[in-house]
Amino acid sequence: MLRDLVIPQLQQHRCLQDIIFVHDGVPHHIDRRVKQLLRQHFTDTRVIRSHFPTAWPRSPDIIPCDFWLWGFLKDNIYRKRPASLPDLKDSIRRHVLDILSAVENMVLRLEHIVEHEGEHIEQF
Repeated sequence: MLRDLVIPQLQQHRCLQDIIFVHDGVPHHIDRRVKQLLRQHFTDTRVIRSHFPTAWPRSPDIIPCDFWLWGFLKDNIYRKRPASLPDLKDSIRRHVLDILSAVENMVLRLEHIVEHEGEHIEQF
């Protein structure tokens, strides 16, 4: 699929040199021939995968992005059906900023709870 479809399409659109390839963690997807193909077209510096200089962290702490964040963003963004690519990008930015703001607010609340030794912090 990479050799016959993905790479030719990227070459046709003249963007192959701009792509960073993030490879999944499935062991049989990283056969010697696949590694060779990736190195040939993306170089070691543009492949994120174990057995390459930039290895993807295997931490389970990252998994919620795969199973929650992307689905959450997609559901919220497409609810209003963006009319154009700029609208889509703007909607993605707004929703990501909303999520970051909520996380920052939660961190502040947790810091206040720790400061007040678990006491009620309604005034916050």
